Amino acid sequence: MTITPPIATLLGMTLGALAAIGAQWLVQKATRTRERDHKLWERRADAVEETHRVTLARQRDRQELSRTGKRSAGKDTAVQEDQARLMSTKLALYASPELLAANDASVKTYGEWTRALWAWLVADLTAATPEELAAAKQAAWEQLEQAKVVADDADKALLKQLRADASLSPRGRSRRR
Repeated sequence: MTITPPIATLLGMTLGALAAIGAQWLVQKATRTRERDHKLWERRADAVEETHRVTLARQRDRQELSRTGKRSAGKDTAVQEDQARLMSTKLALYASPELLAANDASVKTYGEWTRALWAWLVADLTAATPEELAAAKQAAWEQLEQAKVVADDADKALLKQLRADASLSPRGRSRRR
């Protein structure tokens, strides 16, 4: 059987249409994958940035108290707690396991520092004499300073991990091999 010119034309058009549809499908799939990866990258970058900002704010608070013996004024603790919760949520969704572990250690040591701060603030309530007051305040201050050192070390480890994760390289399966 011979192929006539009209049949050859129809076969050529059909094969050309199938090739065009296949190429369009591949381009669309690549575009969706790239957009999804970009959205995840933006969310991971936001989580890293927010964590960095909150960690540096915590460090400044501790340094201010250690330097002056007074807490920074004008801080709304409810807003800070909301920011910390949002940061933890973003990290839980988008961060690497190493960054999550470093953040958990940082949050734990920050809580210990906060407990030591409250112990220092209420130390004068338990003292009966001025000597007991001075001794209680001094002991509480030393515990507060020790908690600050531990919290600063945990924050340094967190910041180091943040820098490592800041490259935002793809995790897990990558479609771009």
